[in-house]
Amino acid sequence: RLINYLEAMDVTIDLIDQYTYSDTDTALEWAEDHLLDRHEKRKNTSRSADLSEMILFKDFSERELSLLQKRMINLSFKKDEIVFKEGDHTRDLYLLTKGKMSVKIYLPESDSQKRLFTYAPGTVIGEMSFLDGAPRSASVWASERSEAMCLPIENFQDLIQNEPELSTKLMKNLALEISGRLRRTSNQVRLLEDS
Repeated sequence: RLINYLEAMDVTIDLIDQYTYSDTDTALEWAEDHLLDRHEKRKNTSRSADLSEMILFKDFSERELSLLQKRMINLSFKKDEIVFKEGDHTRDLYLLTKGKMSVKIYLPESDSQKRLFTYAPGTVIGEMSFLDGAPRSASVWASERSEAMCLPIENFQDLIQNEPELSTKLMKNLALEISGRLRRTSNQVRLLEDS
């Protein structure tokens, strides 16, 4: 009915090809991407984030950051390249240093992917499987050319053995990160229910 109305108003020529989407989730994703792109241009967030600038490491000394960096791997991802898939049994932790990554879940009833978040540099990704060892609860894709530092689970286990205080500090900060995310999610649900 909406398309018929738009055709009657003679506005479909400009809209149909460029700005018509199969569902509202896809349309909302386009709108979010558009806003993020505008925000990024204003803030110039295309530069790389350093570990010392990340909230996760705000109280780490240079020595501690150096010990962590020695155990990390620098990775690059092309646009639309997968970082990990929902259900994977990997446990590595990722720190997004440049670009953007999207978190998506699979919806079996509609046989589609739903984007939950798009993250900017400075974000920790994959922390749930890193901590609990369960399969990945969502898929993560590079929304654009991106760079990340990866802490393989084996290297973290080495850290536990050789630097127990540092590994405890990292776990505490990860717990605080997850707590903050849960609080934001609770507030979003509350706002949705109240409106």
